[in-house]
Amino acid sequence: MRIIISLLAAIALLLAGLSAFFSGSGRDGNTSFPETEAPPLAASAGAKLYPPEAMPSDTPGGSLAVSYNLSLVLGMPTTEHGVWGGQQSRIARQGDDLYVLFGIANALPDGEEAFALYRYSGARDEWTYFYTLRSYEIPGLHAAANGNIYAAYVHARGLGVLEYDPLTDKITMHDPGVFWPAAHARDHWAYMSTGITAGRYIWFLGCGNIEGKRGRPGGFAIYKYDTETRSFDMTVEPRHLTEFRHCYNYVLDDKDGGIVIAGERAIFWDVSEWEQAPGTMDAIWDEVNYWTFKDNRLSDIRRVDKAMQGESCPMPNAPINYAGDAFLDSNGCLHILYTLTSAHIGGRTQLWHAVYEDGAEVKKEKLLDGQHSVRLIEDATGQLYMINLPYNSHTISLFTVDAQHELTLLREIEIAGNDSIGLAYAGMAVTAPRTGSTPADFVDVIYPNIDRTNWIYFRLQLR
Repeated sequence: MRIIISLLAAIALLLAGLSAFFSGSGRDGNTSFPETEAPPLAASAGAKLYPPEAMPSDTPGGSLAVSYNLSLVLGMPTTEHGVWGGQQSRIARQGDDLYVLFGIANALPDGEEAFALYRYSGARDEWTYFYTLRSYEIPGLHAAANGNIYAAYVHARGLGVLEYDPLTDKITMHDPGVFWPAAHARDHWAYMSTGITAGRYIWFLGCGNIEGKRGRPGGFAIYKYDTETRSFDMTVEPRHLTEFRHCYNYVLDDKDGGIVIAGERAIFWDVSEWEQAPGTMDAIWDEVNYWTFKDNRLSDIRRVDKAMQGESCPMPNAPINYAGDAFLDSNGCLHILYTLTSAHIGGRTQLWHAVYEDGAEVKKEKLLDGQHSVRLIEDATGQLYMINLPYNSHTISLFTVDAQHELTLLREIEIAGNDSIGLAYAGMAVTAPRTGSTPADFVDVIYPNIDRTNWIYFRLQLR
């Protein structure tokens, strides 16, 4: 009798599981997953408070509102993985509060990493630790129009969203219920980027691998999460365009129901038209491009620039990741900042600025020699600025960008302390519109220092 009862119970559980599986995935591709309240460690149940350092004396011109070594304040240094992928936004401003998320532990037993979420309260002038998120990658941290904050992450089985509600002090986890097969567990999370549109939709943009050739960029995937309905759309097309081979993408809101994507083309030498020079890296970034996506249609790629190989340039590169930026200004102009190392400029490394109006290129010019980390930002009036942090430096340059897209140096600001020198391959994260942060007369910035052990934070007054 016990055996029969056990068999009936097992069959009932199996039927319930099958019912839940089929009911959880909508035919239209929109899937909802039950809310999962985060463990007690999250939010106020396990919160730790950290008072920031005293604000420094103001700099000439009144530009630097505050700066300090954030990792020392929080007692939590960063890690090598925590600084990789410079354009991946790990900072967002929601109202008067600031949120940051960065890597604190490498290589957990299951291959994931640990990322810690903190909030700075402008009203109380204090930092609070909230939660440690286990993930392969954190491509985005976003402030939504509903007042909540969202961390977009990629775990061992697929995509995930962490939602924090500051009114209820509650963290919930959302999952599409669509998992990638174990054989391709990492095939579509590599170099993933996210952006938010209409203050509501979080777009996941991933560069996957060609089937059977793991580690070789080639696939392409777009997914969407709706913060209002708490549902994923996993059927956005096209999903696998094997020749795009792009990563480190910027996902921008075009204010017309679509997105603009700018990124670099990451390839291996053996799929390029060039011969690999001895002693060089296996991967190169040979192009910077952009395209648009709307109504499930991806436009043709529009080339911004291409690096060329020659005797004067054995390792050509055209990166936009940590070195550059992409920005749609309030007038609808697309600005792309990128670093070019190429034979046709004598093998030198230069920072370039390209501008597009209605899809037409209206400007392309060299701005600076050498390597720089740059970000574009607008203030509350729509004035556009460029922030520049040269590599291995702690002197910030602030430029204005006028209606003709010309740059003028406004001022230079030194971030005090020997620990504030910027890292050569990881750039700044800023409270930009692509994170959902609204334009203000200041901008919050974090970047990892040169020894990869600390995040430096500063607030820059724009006007």
